[in-house]
Amino acid sequence: MTGQVEHRICVRRVLNVTKSGAAIFSGITDKDCPLRVVASAKAVGRVPSAGEAWYVTGEMRAHPTYGDQLHASHCRQELPRGRLLMRYL
Repeated sequence: MTGQVEHRICVRRVLNVTKSGAAIFSGITDKDCPLRVVASAKAVGRVPSAGEAWYVTGEMRAHPTYGDQLHASHCRQELPRGRLLMRYL
């Protein structure tokens, strides 16, 4: 799978953080789909926390062990809205 995609996600778990600040985190999109995000320190800016809403863009790639993952080119925290607001409350 390739091509630029964008999602709004409610972070459920931060799976890994490197010393450089890169992060792998998972959550549920505003369409109620699970999503795993791989983000460089440059793309994410800071490590997300569980419960936060984030807007992420990047390319979907299939990993042989972990399945489809969004390799983020840009991430930003935002106020929850729509279905993500329900998850936030």
